[in-house]
Amino acid sequence: MDANRSLLVACFPYDGCYKIDVVFIQLVESFVKSFLLVVNELIRGQTLRRRTGKQGDTALTDRVECQLELHQAQFPELDYSAKAITARIIRLGILYVDGLRRATAPFGIGPNEYVILSVLRSMGKPYTLPPRAINNALILTSGGMTNILNGLEKKGLIARRPDPSDSRGVLVRATPKAIAIVEAAIAAHVREEHRMIASLNQEERERAVALLKKLLVALDPVHKNLMPVRSKVDR
Repeated sequence: MDANRSLLVACFPYDGCYKIDVVFIQLVESFVKSFLLVVNELIRGQTLRRRTGKQGDTALTDRVECQLELHQAQFPELDYSAKAITARIIRLGILYVDGLRRATAPFGIGPNEYVILSVLRSMGKPYTLPPRAINNALILTSGGMTNILNGLEKKGLIARRPDPSDSRGVLVRATPKAIAIVEAAIAAHVREEHRMIASLNQEERERAVALLKKLLVALDPVHKNLMPVRSKVDR
């Protein structure tokens, strides 16, 4: 008598009151065996996922890979090798902005406000630049810049005053309140950036920097003399 049958007989002894039909026992045995097989498969699957990061026989992948497979099936004549790169850059950009928003939200500033204040802080004292110089370091339209500066001024984070070297120009200066906020936000942002690239080792990070820089220099080159010049006084 095997283990399953022994278990059943122990539960349902063969005396006059508890005699069980043999067919019923066989049905229950079949159910028990099926149940144990399912449990074993579940346990094996959980172990496999913990050990390999896989679900079943399918390795973990990203959203882009899933979309590319769908597109390629519909348009087999097209070469999607470029999209395999550009779509991932776009997706990473979205995730990066989300990370930036998480890092800056506790300080009451948005991503664009943070970037402008970071530029002003990076110049050192007196934390002042004309709007044109700020814009050269960013990717914003002049209209967008004006709206963001208006919002920062209402929060007491910047002050605008006439530019003594340009009768029609203004200078933007970060206030002491802004400097305290942005310094804390910069530290939080750096921690978030390290968290986001934690899956890359040092060699992979260096290769990623070189390849991404190569793409940007080819598509969006910037002359260093167009960038704002840092102040000689740090604080």
